[in-house]
Amino acid sequence: MKKFLTALIILSSIFLCGCTQKQDNKTVLKFSSWGSRTEYGILQQVIQKYENRNPNVKIEFIHVPENYFRKLHLLYASKTEPDVVFLNNTYAPLYIKAGLLEDLSGKFDENKFFESSVNCFKYDEKLYAIPRDISNLVLYVNKDLIKNPQNIKTIEDLRKTAKSATKNDVFGLNYEENPVFWLYYLEYFGGGILSADGQNALIGSPKSLEGIEFYADLINKDKSVPQKWQMSSMTSAQMFIGGKTALYLSGRWLVPKFRESVKFDWDIIPFPSSQNSKTLTDASGWAISKSSKNKEEAIKFVQFLSSDEVSKLFTETGLITPANRSIAYSEAFLAPSEKPHNSKVFLQISENSKPTPVNSNYAKIVDEVTKNITPVLNGKKQAKDVFTIDFTDRIQKLCLKSR
Repeated sequence: MKKFLTALIILSSIFLCGCTQKQDNKTVLKFSSWGSRTEYGILQQVIQKYENRNPNVKIEFIHVPENYFRKLHLLYASKTEPDVVFLNNTYAPLYIKAGLLEDLSGKFDENKFFESSVNCFKYDEKLYAIPRDISNLVLYVNKDLIKNPQNIKTIEDLRKTAKSATKNDVFGLNYEENPVFWLYYLEYFGGGILSADGQNALIGSPKSLEGIEFYADLINKDKSVPQKWQMSSMTSAQMFIGGKTALYLSGRWLVPKFRESVKFDWDIIPFPSSQNSKTLTDASGWAISKSSKNKEEAIKFVQFLSSDEVSKLFTETGLITPANRSIAYSEAFLAPSEKPHNSKVFLQISENSKPTPVNSNYAKIVDEVTKNITPVLNGKKQAKDVFTIDFTDRIQKLCLKSR
């Protein structure tokens, strides 16, 4: 992916040049983002507010609801990149290494945000994006099925609770192939896919294998997590909504859907932690293209996007945990009259979390790991027979190429 992006950038730079855009004597700022219908609606409000307050500026909104980063790669390659870019920490290293993002160090008050969310966008001590939201996973609990979820303190407590909740057509925990979810099990045992600095492969380490096997055992030995075929084409979220899963490991983005659709009593608790682990954090935020011809205006727009006013608008939807600490600790997020009543859990773990280790080849690394995890999860192979020294070496080579 990086070679493809670099080649296109070099090729297009021969033919194209970035030019300052003007429209009706207004400065035009191109701004890209993905987002659901709800997020799109908020962004339209935000843009309208900004244009009303800054009549000399026109925001050209590039909304890409699907395949966002593929589109963004092409925009950069063709020299038609946005001035302001919404991105996440998974892809940020790719753009930073290619020299495409502006260094924002010292231009914003970093103390406004959760430290872990800021660290998601720091590379070589430089800050390349201002965080909008912080994303970590919690356990959603069907309180009609699990009476004392607060007693789940360790991974073994989780295992016992999930096993005891599994009966008839109800499972204790959700099935996931995406590493975003089962990476929490590896972290508990002190393992992971990559080292903390993203420079070395850990996927084949003893602690990582222990975490993978633990999750596989929940599926194949305890039967407390469904096999994929047992989900009857339902998503994990649909199974939880339907009362088919007692515990569901997922993120804040599901809160609006659960408030609307879940008919039983539910709340959240933290995923168990150990002396070896911290909760993993991902973040999304606002960046500025280094090539922008309108950097002063772009900075002003990002200042507005990261303001308390805009953060509150996004937070009130229930979709995000705001990276802005003052909004996170306000009623806009805690919403005491609405579920989950234990929303403070998101904040407690955000205060003691660390960024998910990534590098510029992380998307490719995750693809490789995901393609190979299935036979382990369905019980056909053991983790040590899949994530071998040879496999780890392949991942290590991708790490070396990312440096």
